[in-house]
Amino acid sequence: MHGWIGTILNDVNIETKAAIFESGKPANIFVVDWSIPAGQFYPFAVWSIPSVGQIIANYIDEMINHFGIDGSDFILVGHSIGAHLAGVVGSNLNGTIGHIVELDPVWEIFSDECRIESVTDGALYARRRPSERYKDECLVKTVKHPPAAMIWS
Repeated sequence: MHGWIGTILNDVNIETKAAIFESGKPANIFVVDWSIPAGQFYPFAVWSIPSVGQIIANYIDEMINHFGIDGSDFILVGHSIGAHLAGVVGSNLNGTIGHIVELDPVWEIFSDECRIESVTDGALYARRRPSERYKDECLVKTVKHPPAAMIWS
């Protein structure tokens, strides 16, 4: 799953697909194109992740039920903000997915303690409400985006 302003033609998708085929193991590969919401103003791309994640989870669940595929045979791969999308998909499938691979996950505030509100005064902004704060114990430093942090709820 590509990242912000990405498409199915991003290098990460092409290289991941090539690596899977080169492994010689039989595989069916589905590349998710969520470029329309991912191409929006960044906070709105983030805001769309729960609904896009549910759509993808419903599709995978339909494949599992219709074709009798074992959910543990699925491996979700996401890059940047797409890594968070992959996590949401896995969460919506209640842990039935075999693996989730997050490549270079971007810094985000995905937490139950943070809601984004939009404020309009001629321009459009998204910000955390003044009364909301993330939990310090949820911070996990990442390697690829210093000094960024990942927040898990």
